[in-house]
Amino acid sequence: MKRLRSAPHPAALAAGGAAVIVVGDLASSLGYVEQLRRLGAEAEVYPLDPWKAPTLYSLLGLVGYILGAENEGQEAVLIDTGPGALVEQAYRLVTGERLDSLDPGELTSPLHYRLLAVLELLRRGGIDLAREAERHRVHAFTGGDAARSDQVLLAGDLEAQAGAGGAAAAKYRGGALPQPYEEVLAGLDPRGEGAVEVLALRAAAGVLHAYIGCRMLLHPRGCSPEAEALMERLPALAARLGAGRVEVEAVEPEEAACIAYPRYPC
Repeated sequence: MKRLRSAPHPAALAAGGAAVIVVGDLASSLGYVEQLRRLGAEAEVYPLDPWKAPTLYSLLGLVGYILGAENEGQEAVLIDTGPGALVEQAYRLVTGERLDSLDPGELTSPLHYRLLAVLELLRRGGIDLAREAERHRVHAFTGGDAARSDQVLLAGDLEAQAGAGGAAAAKYRGGALPQPYEEVLAGLDPRGEGAVEVLALRAAAGVLHAYIGCRMLLHPRGCSPEAEALMERLPALAARLGAGRVEVEAVEPEEAACIAYPRYPC
């Protein structure tokens, strides 16, 4: 795969017969992609917000789309028009590199880094990322099951911070986590609305601080039902982590991801 940081003249790409993926703002990328298509090139837009994250299945599927083009003898050209190196780094992870060999400073959001971190946890849990990327090609541009993606990513948060070994892979396979982790996971979505995107945990001075990255922070109720559910469900996990008291705070998802994944340079 070739990654470009700016878009060359459409004729130059079309003449090479490459499969082109333009990553960036949908509105500003459509005209360029349409020019490529009129010239006979295979081209797609992958809309990516610099600060928000796609679903796990969308990112895996896009890597599968790229690998599929390469397996068919095409050169895949990735044009990043501003949102950083998430797609390139996901491709490198799926094709065998390790997370610690990638530069988190090339990413534009801690939520992007979190996606890569959970992909690494899935691989450690025995998930064949290349096979899954191929399987989810159909979800590259649709997103797939967003609720299930959230469950896997939140299980990854528990695995990364709270000793829930293999949690991300177990939830990816559709299984239940051992207690108290499954109970905590259920408490993060008591309304079935997907209000919580990230869970960050920090134990200090006998207190387990839980920061819930809330998508509905500006809503009148915010994530108060999720916070209340966690206050009931976290004490058992707190005890395992050496804490006797629990505090829950709703924050922006990016802030929670910064706390949960400190390798990202927030």
